[in-house]
Amino acid sequence: MCAPAAMARTSRPAAAGRGPTDPRAGAATGRRRRTGDPHRPAPRCRGRDAAHRAGNMMSLPVIVGIGASAGGLSALKAFAGAIPPQSGLAYVVVQHHAPGGPAILGDLLNAQAAIPASAIEDGGAILPDRIHVLPPGVFVEIDGGRFRLLPHAPERGVRTPIDRFFDSLAATQGTRAVAVILSGTGADGTAGVRAVKARGGMALVQGSGDARFPAMPESAAATGLVDEVSRAAEMPGRILWMLRHRRAPGGTTAPDTPAREIETRLPEILDRLAAGDGPSFAGYKPGTLVRRVLRRMAVLRAPLVDAYLAALAASPAERTRLGQEFLIGVTRFFRDPPSFAALRDAALAPLLGRGQDGFRVWVPGCSTGEEVYSIAMQVADLRRSTGDRRPWKIFGTDIDRAALERARAGRFAEDALAHVPPDLRAGCIAAAGGGWKVSPELREMCVFAPHDLLGDPPFSRLDLISCRNVMIYLTADSQHALLQKFHYGLGAGGYLWLGPSETLGRSDTFFHTVSQAHRIYRRDDTIRPGFSAIADLSRHPVRPPAATRKKETPMIRGEVDLEDQAERLFLRRAAAPFAVVNRNDDMIYLSEAMTAFVRPSGGAVGIGIEDLLSRELRLPVQSAIRECRETGADAEIRDVTVGAGLFDVIGTPFPDDSDRVLVALNEVRLRDMPGPDTEAAGADADQGRELALARRRLTTLQRDYEGAEQKLRSTNEELLSMNEELQSSNEEIETSREELQSINEELETINAELSEKNRRLVEANSNLKNLLESTRIATLFIDQNDCLRLFTPEVTRLYGVQHRDIGRSIHDLASTVDYPQLREDAAEVRRTLQPVEREVRIEAEDRTFMAQLRPYRTVDDRLDGVVVLFIDLTDRIRAEREAQDNTRLLRERYAELESLYDKAPVGLSLMTPDLRWLRINEALAAINGFPVADHIGAAQADLIPETHARIADIQRRVIATREPSLGHVVSTRTPADPERLREFTIDYYPVIDEGEVFALGCCVHEITRQREMEREIAENEARMRRIFDQAPVGIAMHEGADLVTVYANPMMLDDLGGADLLGRPALDAVPDAADSDLFAAMREVFATGRPSEAFQTDGLLCRFPGDTGRRVFQCVVEPWVDRDGTTLGVITFAKDITAEALAQERERDSRERLQRLQDSLRAFVGMLDPDGTLTEVNATALERGGLTREDVIGRKFWNCYWWSWSDESRERLEAAVARAAAGEEIRYDAEVRMADDLHIVIDFQLVPIRDAAGRVAEIVPSGVDITQRLRAEERKDVLLSELEHRVKNVLATVQAVVRFTARMSDTAEEMAENMRSRIAAISRCHDALSARDWEGQTVRQLVEAEIAPYADHGDARFVFDGPDVMLDPTEALSLGLAFHELATNAAKYGAFSTPEGQVRVAVEPAARGFARLEWRETGGPPVAAPAREGFGSFLIGRLLERELDAEVTVDYAENGLICIVDRVIDTGEGEGDAR
Repeated sequence: MCAPAAMARTSRPAAAGRGPTDPRAGAATGRRRRTGDPHRPAPRCRGRDAAHRAGNMMSLPVIVGIGASAGGLSALKAFAGAIPPQSGLAYVVVQHHAPGGPAILGDLLNAQAAIPASAIEDGGAILPDRIHVLPPGVFVEIDGGRFRLLPHAPERGVRTPIDRFFDSLAATQGTRAVAVILSGTGADGTAGVRAVKARGGMALVQGSGDARFPAMPESAAATGLVDEVSRAAEMPGRILWMLRHRRAPGGTTAPDTPAREIETRLPEILDRLAAGDGPSFAGYKPGTLVRRVLRRMAVLRAPLVDAYLAALAASPAERTRLGQEFLIGVTRFFRDPPSFAALRDAALAPLLGRGQDGFRVWVPGCSTGEEVYSIAMQVADLRRSTGDRRPWKIFGTDIDRAALERARAGRFAEDALAHVPPDLRAGCIAAAGGGWKVSPELREMCVFAPHDLLGDPPFSRLDLISCRNVMIYLTADSQHALLQKFHYGLGAGGYLWLGPSETLGRSDTFFHTVSQAHRIYRRDDTIRPGFSAIADLSRHPVRPPAATRKKETPMIRGEVDLEDQAERLFLRRAAAPFAVVNRNDDMIYLSEAMTAFVRPSGGAVGIGIEDLLSRELRLPVQSAIRECRETGADAEIRDVTVGAGLFDVIGTPFPDDSDRVLVALNEVRLRDMPGPDTEAAGADADQGRELALARRRLTTLQRDYEGAEQKLRSTNEELLSMNEELQSSNEEIETSREELQSINEELETINAELSEKNRRLVEANSNLKNLLESTRIATLFIDQNDCLRLFTPEVTRLYGVQHRDIGRSIHDLASTVDYPQLREDAAEVRRTLQPVEREVRIEAEDRTFMAQLRPYRTVDDRLDGVVVLFIDLTDRIRAEREAQDNTRLLRERYAELESLYDKAPVGLSLMTPDLRWLRINEALAAINGFPVADHIGAAQADLIPETHARIADIQRRVIATREPSLGHVVSTRTPADPERLREFTIDYYPVIDEGEVFALGCCVHEITRQREMEREIAENEARMRRIFDQAPVGIAMHEGADLVTVYANPMMLDDLGGADLLGRPALDAVPDAADSDLFAAMREVFATGRPSEAFQTDGLLCRFPGDTGRRVFQCVVEPWVDRDGTTLGVITFAKDITAEALAQERERDSRERLQRLQDSLRAFVGMLDPDGTLTEVNATALERGGLTREDVIGRKFWNCYWWSWSDESRERLEAAVARAAAGEEIRYDAEVRMADDLHIVIDFQLVPIRDAAGRVAEIVPSGVDITQRLRAEERKDVLLSELEHRVKNVLATVQAVVRFTARMSDTAEEMAENMRSRIAAISRCHDALSARDWEGQTVRQLVEAEIAPYADHGDARFVFDGPDVMLDPTEALSLGLAFHELATNAAKYGAFSTPEGQVRVAVEPAARGFARLEWRETGGPPVAAPAREGFGSFLIGRLLERELDAEVTVDYAENGLICIVDRVIDTGEGEGDAR
């Protein structure tokens, strides 16, 4: 239905109600509160539980429902990323998921959002600043302020979880609901947006440009109800802005001041809205309209009414949006099923029992048609059950054209049909395109048309009007006027069906009550209609029909009633003007064309013929109507002149005996007019007709006068009766006024009492608030179910509790305190009503609390929960523990002091000021020679008089001055050892209490033994000095960081040439040695405290006057430390080793020369121990082997790289070394391995070296590389064999050439010439092969050598194609002779015999040698085959075939000789491939 415009314009009100049986509506009683928001449903139940649930709802945060489908993930991320961290809102994400899919959406949003995202749990709390994500496979609703998850039962259509949640959100939150539609396909969420807007909530959709799949947001936006279309990332900020502007500072709805101003200026707003070709909302209750205007002002950020009025005037789009705000459609199939059942039995069934030809039903405010089709289903079911085939027409009207188009389409989603009884579905609804569509039979029964309920005339001849939940939004006057219209539009005995919250009010005289519980009424036919179409027309001027307006709602896809449209179009455009007149001669309907003949009379406007029609038509129309009623047949009054037109008036009675007459005006066409030639003849006839017409008018006027007089008398009687009724009502009102005044006085008294109680309650609450906030004791107040009722701020340190957690179970809250027994202790307190105490701990913080549980009693001493106190014992326990620790520590320290005092190796005592012992330890008593007990209380002068005489004055001075006196040395004899003079150091200190010296402390340390040791040390030092002075090594002692020399023995002074060392820093005495190794070692030893290693220094200590000889010393530096290990200085020791050092240098030089000699040898030389260990090797052996000394020195010789390549090589060498160790010289040729795994042969020798005793001390291995020599010898043998072979071959070739030349030559000269040239060719081949050491020759070089006499190098007369293939010697000799014969022949007879001739040699290579060789001559004289075979032909044709294993082809072509040599190529598969 549509709200609130539907209330006055045939559209249903927003939130007008759910049926009485709907569990979410409170309309079962048929009453609503008189004040407050009409959108809010009445409470479901009364009492404390209902109040508690209502409180829970109001305590919830504003909930933002977010619907998304395909492509919604990116939009959700953008939305979540823009949510501020402390918005105070709860966000619920409902996305289409595949059942059983993974729930990962929360994790994805957690990575983007500043607030946490978590999956919804059944019964979970709705928390602010959190994103609640719907898990896959379930639906979610809000019940009792908590989430309720519902299983996903199999559905026959498309799942719509978003609509389902939005419906629940709208029902529970009302104006505090916010709906957001993001990217997705389909239309899920559209119905939910309608529900949210119907309850006064807000709706936002994602813009098409920002949405990946815009179908879902576009479907919602097409309703025209959304508040804003924006990008997903901008929505959180826009929602917060709109909420702030909708709320007052206290958190309620908008402030009263703007609302009052809007209500004051509401007529201006409605005028602006109506000026935009929109409907008028003047008859509506202002409260709802004010709220809608406030919402639009908040969306537009218009703080003032003037600004919003300007926006309305400037923006047609805003006028449309505001009109849509007033036209929110909320409807449902079979809403309030018991009322539909009552309608069937009390109205529809009785109608079918009537004998009329057809039935007409009107459903104003039909919205998208669900109620129209619900009534149609019941009618169809009744027709099937009774077999009645009479036609029914059900008119559904609304001013929301988009809703009408949806109604005409007749398509609905599965969830919209949830309340349709299964038995009515069959034959009425069929599946179509993922949804459901009404059947053609049902659709033909229903007609949908735009209609303004308050502004347009009503439908007539109706049998039933269903107008439910519309009038509750109208003012009382508008309700009364509307009910008069309904009475006027209903036929005799017609029924009226209203909503559960609507009553007839002061219009109850027009109807009889059929069912008060279900608001079904029947028309009172005895009451004259109170509606006047003419009066209504004067109040609401006729506007152009919808078809002629500039703006039309575009048609949507779906079936339309073509017949109905065609009929209406014909009546509007082609039909003659007509009107319907009832039995009272009131014009109850005018066609659009008939309005041109309406001329209302002055004064009060009526709907009678005399009041409405133009004067020319009044008498003819009355005459025609009277004739119709008298005769029961059509009546016609011809040639009536109206203005410049001529019309025939035709009256037609209705066939239903209702005394209604259809009056039509047929214009007389020109073809019916008389021609000019008959005009004069008909003048008399016209005058006769006019006279007859005047007589009829006179008769009619006389009858009308008599009737009017009778009506006036009747009206006067009615007015007298009404006056009496009004006087009675006035008396009743006066009595009620007095009663109300009395009640008002009582209420004032009660209000004063309540105000005082409220003041005291506020004061008590303030005191309680301050008490709770100021106390340092964590206190929890829980109810009988352990749910949190109240808490002090200190509790937050123990529990993760916030004010929004009030009402939650204390056991569901996160806790840092370890108190698992809380549930049992609380139950114990409730059972015994006795306090319970228990120590609990927070282990992570090492804190202890005393948990005290006491019963919570109300003021009437009734148990109503438990008070839990957590008293922090941490500081007290820590103080107790610390006191215990201090006591124990003090006791231990005292015991330690006692033990130390008694066991200390020094004497300790306390004496009174008069020098008597208070306390003395064993050590001092032993020094004095008396037991401890003899000292206590005894005077010092009595026990040790000699010592007393020495120290008494010092003791008295300390007592007198109160200053300690330390370090006194006393020599005396004591009774313990009277014969020995003992020495002591004594310290005295006063013991003071409250400023007075009450005791004298004494510490005595005997130093007799220390003094004796000092004397011994002095003697030992003198002895050591004498030893140092006589030492043959230079010794010096240096003190401090500056290394000041404090001692130097004579040897050191002598080494330094008598330098002045003592008392001076060493560097000052010997400045030239600042960078020497010795001074560096001295500084390092002093810094580290560690002695140095022995080292040599050369030429440092040898600077004698006149001494230029070289001196070498071996030095050691030792640290000089005290008893504590502190380095005091260094001691240097220097020994002259010049002779030994020079001898070592000479030996080292000798060895280096020997090594250089070895390294310079090209032979391999080394040194072995007798056991075969390599001790030395020269550089040649290392370099050739690619080795370093570290690779071989110290290893067994046969395991070194040179020999380790073969076990045989190693074993032979190991045996040879053993023989050499026995004294035998060994020599043999050996193969060894060099770098890169190169093997060579060496002439290897092992020569033993004997010592003076004749024993083998070392073995010298050596080797000379003889590899090249051996290869040269092998090459020499090969060359000799080859030379022998080649000489034989040459001689055989020469013999063959001679033999064939002789046979082929005619003369001796010819033979000689041929022999010379052929032997020259052989010679050239030999020269070419010799140039390459007989390794072979290339084809090109052979050819070029043979043709050199005939063509220069680079000359175009010779062309060589192909690679330069290498030939072996045999092939080169054979081909060389062949090329010679071919070149000679070309010079004599072929290409070389002319300047233009050319020879081309082409070679195709093979894996070895060539595969094909071609000699081709061009440009020479014509060629003919020889008469006989010469030597050349023989050589080429036979010798080459045999020598080269080839096929030779010689073609004596006319343009030049062609010789082709094809060799047989071995393919490697055992067969040759001949070309």
